[in-house]
Amino acid sequence: MRECFFYTSLQRAFLLTPQYATSISSRTVLFTSVPKEYLNKRQMDNLFNHSVKNIWIPGDTKELDRIIQERDNVAMKLEKGEIKWIKLCNKERIKYENKTDVNVEKVATARSDSESGNLVAGWIPHHKRPTHRTGLLGLIGKKVDTIQWGRQQLKALIPKVQSAQSSWLAGKYKKHCAIFVEFFTLYDAHLAFHAATHHRALQMADRFIGIRPNEVIWQNLNYSRWQVAIRRYAAYATITGLIVFWAVPVTIIGLIAQVDVIKTLPGLTWIENIPQVILGPAFLMAIFLALTIICHISLAKVLDPLLQSTPLSLQLQEDPVDQRHQMKEMDGQAQKGVGATSRGPSNSNLGSKFVSKANDGDWKTARFFSKLLKPCIYADHTIVENLVHHEDREELEYPYDAHIHAYLPPSVTSQTPFLWIPSDGDAGMSRQEIFDTEKVTPISNKGCKLNNRNQIEWDTDEPRPPDWCEKIIY
Repeated sequence: MRECFFYTSLQRAFLLTPQYATSISSRTVLFTSVPKEYLNKRQMDNLFNHSVKNIWIPGDTKELDRIIQERDNVAMKLEKGEIKWIKLCNKERIKYENKTDVNVEKVATARSDSESGNLVAGWIPHHKRPTHRTGLLGLIGKKVDTIQWGRQQLKALIPKVQSAQSSWLAGKYKKHCAIFVEFFTLYDAHLAFHAATHHRALQMADRFIGIRPNEVIWQNLNYSRWQVAIRRYAAYATITGLIVFWAVPVTIIGLIAQVDVIKTLPGLTWIENIPQVILGPAFLMAIFLALTIICHISLAKVLDPLLQSTPLSLQLQEDPVDQRHQMKEMDGQAQKGVGATSRGPSNSNLGSKFVSKANDGDWKTARFFSKLLKPCIYADHTIVENLVHHEDREELEYPYDAHIHAYLPPSVTSQTPFLWIPSDGDAGMSRQEIFDTEKVTPISNKGCKLNNRNQIEWDTDEPRPPDWCEKIIY
């Protein structure tokens, strides 16, 4: 129990830090089983007394997911094909230079990018270019050139994806019975989380707070309250069946293991001579088992509300960082013997109270038992908050696009894949591939290159890939 109080206090101290309190996820509540008439911002704003800042309504993305999955698969196949082709050309270049002592790079630099690539590729027969079959698992179907096929497919798929995303953002989709609601303040979010939202049973009953976008299982948001109830009880029935099935062999083994049964077996009659006290009082064991169950149920009833949400009373208090600094100053003045401070006599009396207790010889013993018996007081969030770092007090800031697209399905905001291939120096084959592919999709060869052993080496001076972007913490 002491550990539970400590954990809940530490959790509340973290949830009240400026870094978390200003994040979008801390002020966003997910409601499920939402009636259709409430799937708009005006109704939600009126329902929560004009404290709603933004809403996101998830919807059906099956067709969009399929197109994006196809686009990404084609892009990855194209990237692998180009890397394979560049390494093959570079391997032939190394062999040619070792045989003739002619530096191909010097010849290639005297030509344009496209010509230099064709120079190296001209040494390799066309049938050695990367190919694959378009059928099931790449085992059947028409055999095509991987690079040329990939460019043609992306040229058709990328505009198709962009058109489908624009249509979804315009509201042309089937809405799910769920909604993400962002509030202006953390207090408003928790007030809505605790409130009974709808007058009908099971309507908007299930709600979640502090959920980040990458933690959402988007396809599950379309389940109605009846589907959720049926699935829940189906899971209960399955678990119950497993327990009952497992109880059969356990019961048989338990009967065999009974002392009364064992002592009748040949060679084990000496067990009957063991004192009855050692065999264990079954009645007391049953009582203690029942008390354990009652204790756990009582603890769960008390601690579950504290584990699942932040109490509203804590959010009305002053900033925990300022409170911690104030307590430090008060303790320092008390240790110096200052009788009166600008904060009034109550603070100074409190400080002198701490000093007088510290001088008492029995205070350490009393404090030990108090901590042991009253964890709800001595493991309170005001005590535990010193374990949470408050040095960085800057509030989180989000770009405009990242904010308005925070709780949209990933396929709606999915960007065109960025291809990354290795550089082959001045030989020009890598530049040739970039010249031909960048007309269709973004591509770069920065940050990695092929060495003399035809192996890829990463640029350790600049470890970030070309398409790197700062991670947004929601």
